[in-house]
Amino acid sequence: MAVEPDYIVTTGDYLAEWLEEEGMNQSELARRAGVSKKHISELVAGNSALSQAVALNLEMATGIPARIWMAYETRYQQLCARKRKEQELAAEIDMLDAYPLAYMRKHGIVTTTKRQASALVGQVAAFFRTSSLRAHRNTWEAEALAFRKSAHADKKPMGLAVWLRVGEIQHEQAGPLPPFDRECLMEILPRIRSYTLEAPEEGIKKAIMDCERVGVRVCLTPAVSGVGVHGVTRWVNGTPLVQLSLLWKTEDQMWFTLMHELAHVLLHKTTTVYLEGSNDKCEAEANRFAAEFFVPKEMRGHLPSGRNTAAIAELAEQLEVSPSIVLGQAQRVTKDYAWGSGLKRQLPEIAPIPPIPGLA
Repeated sequence: MAVEPDYIVTTGDYLAEWLEEEGMNQSELARRAGVSKKHISELVAGNSALSQAVALNLEMATGIPARIWMAYETRYQQLCARKRKEQELAAEIDMLDAYPLAYMRKHGIVTTTKRQASALVGQVAAFFRTSSLRAHRNTWEAEALAFRKSAHADKKPMGLAVWLRVGEIQHEQAGPLPPFDRECLMEILPRIRSYTLEAPEEGIKKAIMDCERVGVRVCLTPAVSGVGVHGVTRWVNGTPLVQLSLLWKTEDQMWFTLMHELAHVLLHKTTTVYLEGSNDKCEAEANRFAAEFFVPKEMRGHLPSGRNTAAIAELAEQLEVSPSIVLGQAQRVTKDYAWGSGLKRQLPEIAPIPPIPGLA
């Protein structure tokens, strides 16, 4: 919240200053303004609100326009309301423990510390466009039904809420997209396969640009510690929004998650949130789509059943995809993840795409 002075100047302070400058006492002003002396006394003491009617009387008695007197009163009432709001927010300081403040501070979402309790609580609440943390909790409880089918939603719900909100803000700040075109999305998929052969950070940037051209927003939103979500797909004002966390920092996981989420865009309803890890029919279909996109159904029998890196490299060359992706597919089939590390390219530290617009 905005920093305000520790003191509050009342309308009565301005009135007392005018009386002093004019050398007039309260009784005379009361007679001139046609109100009781008690009322003037209460105004000067700051114990009574100034009404429009009395402001008009003061205009005629003092020569100062009623709008000026009402401006003083409005400012005073706003400051009083702000002080009350600051106290209300400060009382919610313990609720902040559920939020990933280190993550939010790293990305410029919050810029202060718990020493300034009301300011910090206010920044977190405003990030969610709510009036308080209690209001955000109530909003989350009302909207989180879409996420509760996933086990991830119960581990660190406020961490998940922050991650999802960051994606929304990235999407909002990135500007408009053309209308979603399903046929064009299908047409660009072969290009996305070819991007897997490039350096991961360059390939994913090209894939994101291609998706934007067909009306799909893809955001690389840094993972929140303890929130084990690789991706989510939802529709925001008619636009499919895909978020990737790059959680495991390996290229095969990045590409598999992207295709998994694009499968939701292509195959499933626009009214549902698809949060990875729910084990429902839609998730199974998206997994199958992603797996067969990289290793087609007719070629899956060529995936090695043992630790054969040469077979992985040979199949990857045939399919014209990164060996890391074929290795990931073989590991998923055999459930043996303890080999082939030499074929897996780790992701560099990729900056958020689009950038996260913080408060700083």
